[in-house]
Amino acid sequence: MPGYRYKILDPSGNVTALVIGLVHDADARRAIQDAILAKHPDVEQVGFVNAAFGAPQLFMTGGEFCGNAARAAAWHYLDGMRGEIQIWVSGAGEEIRAGVNKAGMAWTSAPVRSDLMGNVRRIVEGIYFVKMDGMCHFVVAQRQSEEYLKGLDADSEEDKERLKDAARKLMDRHGLGERPACGVVFCESVLDMVKIHPCVFINSAGTAFYEMACGSGSVAVGLASAYLRGQSVALPVLQPSDKVIDMSITVEGGRVLGAVISGEVAGSGEILEVEVHA
Repeated sequence: MPGYRYKILDPSGNVTALVIGLVHDADARRAIQDAILAKHPDVEQVGFVNAAFGAPQLFMTGGEFCGNAARAAAWHYLDGMRGEIQIWVSGAGEEIRAGVNKAGMAWTSAPVRSDLMGNVRRIVEGIYFVKMDGMCHFVVAQRQSEEYLKGLDADSEEDKERLKDAARKLMDRHGLGERPACGVVFCESVLDMVKIHPCVFINSAGTAFYEMACGSGSVAVGLASAYLRGQSVALPVLQPSDKVIDMSITVEGGRVLGAVISGEVAGSGEILEVEVHA
């Protein structure tokens, strides 16, 4: 395989590599991803961008939907300047809106179902299954998360592995461990904010991360909250990176009219290159 050009952006701590140009072969995407991950241990996901034909596009290595990568792609396409675009993102059934607002925050809509009850299902007390196009999550409420988060040191690789193992067992227990893309979002309260601890498994890409920030996980927490309250929700969601992703779910008459996340994106935009050998 030839060399591939890419840039690294940091949406709220969820460090993302964007490869310039779409790659349609899944095995080739995974080989490129693995080469980048080996070169940059802080990168948590790899997407492929292209605007040569029609709408701007973002295709993740595993074909999943990723909210933070969508925000990073919007930042890339707009070169960090204020504006709005329509972008085709893997996992979503149609183009979504994304952009950079006047405060310099990158934002994106999320592909959620209009039926609120169709997005969220109660599994057991305090654990909710949230499904959106291209991604799903278990949201574990604060009280039920306590046993998992007790003594957690987010800087400890051993502790992160322990939490990922618990998350995998939870998914397997409910028959969801083999989905192409699924995660578990453990919640706690910090400084009057919801803080999340997301463990994300993209089986189609062969990756498993305790992510330092999770856009789709933040949406999932919002959808679970809207489900419980039966109304719109707007919350700042504290990430493991200690950055905040602002999340809003708009509900009217039991229907979800929209889901949006926003937050900072950092990075120089320097173009890098990686050689990938077959």
